[in-house]
Order: sequence, then C-alpha cells, then structure tokens
Amino acid sequence: MSAVLFSTTKSYVRHIDIRDVQIDGELGVVWTQTKTETHRIKNDSQTSHDFSEMYFLINKDNSGWRIAGTATNRPVDDVPID
Repeated sequence: MSAVLFSTTKSYVRHIDIRDVQIDGELGVVWTQTKTETHRIKNDSQTSHDFSEMYFLINKDNSGWRIAGTATNRPVDDVPID
C-alpha cells in the first residue's frame, strides 16, 4: 500500500479515534473510527473517508502487543498508477 499511496499523493492525513479495547490474556481487539484526507499529486481535489477498523492483537509470552490481523469497511479508492 505505501508504495502506491506515497507515489501518488501530495499529502495524507489519518485521524484515529479509539472506540473500544478488549483484552483477554494474550489476545486483544481494538475498534477505531478512522478519518482520512488525501490530496493527489495530479488532482487538486481532496478525498475524505470515514470508516471503522478493527485490530486483532497478540501478546505472546509478554513480548509486547503485535498486530495479528485487521478488518475494515474502508471504501476502495481508484488510484491510477502512472
């Protein structure tokens, strides 16, 4: 994603609001409400999205929390590749 995102945008801003955190032993889940603003290099218009994300976390043997998986309802962008 980053290779496409950064080569086609002037700026990308991400605002994250953590809505809920659930932890059960070595497993955790975080729900967020996320807003993004994207300015494309070849287009002066701004694209904004507001969507939910869920992060599945694991903390095996107290080694620190790591993202094991994600889910989102973010709409798909049509990003032209030049």
